[in-house]
Amino acid sequence: MKLLLDVPLEIVEDILFFLPQQELINLSLTNFQFYQPCMKKLYQKITIRKDPILKQNKDNKRGIDFTDSTQTVIYGFSKITKEENHFKLINARLQSLISSTSINAKLNDYIEEITIFDSFDKTINESLIKLITTLVNSGLKRLIITNPALRNQVNTIILKEGFQKLESVIIDKVNQLNCITNFPKIKELLISFQEDTQEDRQLSELEVNQQLIKSLKQLESISVSTDNKSYKSFIKVLNYINDKIAFQLSLSTFTLNYYHDDIPLIERFIKSSIINWKTIKSLQLAIGCDDVKCNQECLSKLSLPVYLLKKIAFVQNTEKVIDTHKYNEIWDIKVVGILQEVDTKTLKYISIRHKPCENGVFLDGMEGNYLQRVKLYTQTLPTAIESNRATLVLPNFMKSLSCYEQVMNNLLWNGCKCEHCAVYLGDLDEYLMCHKYYNFKLHQFKDIISSNLFVTISEWLSRRLHGNDILSDLDYLKYPFKKNTWNFHDNLFSIPFKCLDHKNYEEHEYDDEEEVDIFHDALSEFEPCKFNDHLFRPVGKCVSHFINDLIIQIVDLNRGNAEDIELDKYNDLNDGTGIEKFRKIILNGICYNLDKELNGTSYFQNVYD
Repeated sequence: MKLLLDVPLEIVEDILFFLPQQELINLSLTNFQFYQPCMKKLYQKITIRKDPILKQNKDNKRGIDFTDSTQTVIYGFSKITKEENHFKLINARLQSLISSTSINAKLNDYIEEITIFDSFDKTINESLIKLITTLVNSGLKRLIITNPALRNQVNTIILKEGFQKLESVIIDKVNQLNCITNFPKIKELLISFQEDTQEDRQLSELEVNQQLIKSLKQLESISVSTDNKSYKSFIKVLNYINDKIAFQLSLSTFTLNYYHDDIPLIERFIKSSIINWKTIKSLQLAIGCDDVKCNQECLSKLSLPVYLLKKIAFVQNTEKVIDTHKYNEIWDIKVVGILQEVDTKTLKYISIRHKPCENGVFLDGMEGNYLQRVKLYTQTLPTAIESNRATLVLPNFMKSLSCYEQVMNNLLWNGCKCEHCAVYLGDLDEYLMCHKYYNFKLHQFKDIISSNLFVTISEWLSRRLHGNDILSDLDYLKYPFKKNTWNFHDNLFSIPFKCLDHKNYEEHEYDDEEEVDIFHDALSEFEPCKFNDHLFRPVGKCVSHFINDLIIQIVDLNRGNAEDIELDKYNDLNDGTGIEKFRKIILNGICYNLDKELNGTSYFQNVYD
């Protein structure tokens, strides 16, 4: 048996790509020969965030996933604890990183990418600024900061100091475009215009010259916030520069917003020569319409002049609350129609992100509409994709499905019957009976329904993915999944859910009667609710059992009843024709790997739950 010590260094470095950070540390301590290549991989891409890495299920013997090895993550505690405790540990780890790079300056050259998620306290922000300051003359190529306030502080350093190797720059103000000429190796521009001032004054601050045009022409990627106002400003900036000095961008990655109110501007931009659409390989497409009279017919006018895309991401882009199945179904049909029009033979990545209402209530959320929508995604969508072994990402699809109350009732009371779900679905049933939400329209607390609960659970499950407007939906697989939690009280549509010291059915017979809301005096000492963060991971597993049925339909893995005498029955003996289409499906933070056994039998494996 050949030892790893005898393997050529080039091959060892390829092997290290698949090792998560703790295994890299362990290997580096075994032999000095492995120390340098392990440190190089460990420091190459660093992510700083509060939540730890979501680790794979220990029982997972097939369909192993390597997403957790893409980055080295500096995080807080692995166990559930208070936020301030997480921050203390994060700061300690940052101080250790700063100390190690100051002692061994060569480590600075290994750092190529730093991504900072979340919002931290003043102490951590000071440590982060100190860390970035030490990397002025290092090999840093990419620095992503999702918090605007911290990014604004750091940009005063980045845009002025000598980060000569920096290839990626985030622009928050129009006049910051003047600074991209300071980076001779720039390849990527991330744009999220935050300012709210007069457009004429912003444009007048731009210094349009040949040096700026040269920097723009060497760009390979431009990602723009899906905020319509920000994107509109971006288009006007490009048009303004092009009017001064004509130029063309040969990008491989681009973001296109196609919103009803801005269609004339966007159509002129598409037809202009500013973008060489033939070079686009990865495209994020944010489409939407809030005009009731239009009924999203405007989206049919979109014609994409792209060829041989490898990655495409759709974003439901609206400014109003979407509270009907009808609107979502029309939008879904438009998305499938676009996929049918473009050449999907080369597609390796498809992402579709919705914008469901936060309270989880569709006005027309009947079960028949749910079945019709599921059919669109489990049967029509796979047939529209001609590529082989693609990755399908539906980052918040379960959240959208949670808006069908009948289906969520069925999930809660007639769902999975395994031992695990029997316990935790029962807990959720009890939860509904002893909690209420505040209805701002009625100015009183109301009973929580299953849709209110599951839409909130799904929201926090979707946060396993990075989910930030600065980063494109094309980049979901660049970062390890987060092991986040939910305290079972915070939500996005009301104040925190109210705990009751009794069952809600004990108050009155009918919840909809007009009567004064009942308030209960607070206890002198707060008694913690038994429904807390510790329940979130087990409940996530219950949701994954519901999603399993959707995956079976998507990959067409209905093997039928082996004892059925009607062997020609529809779908009987079918063994996963959809496996050929997809190699990975991520549905609302639940990750599945799909493949075949050595004997050719198809299977899908839930990686984390």
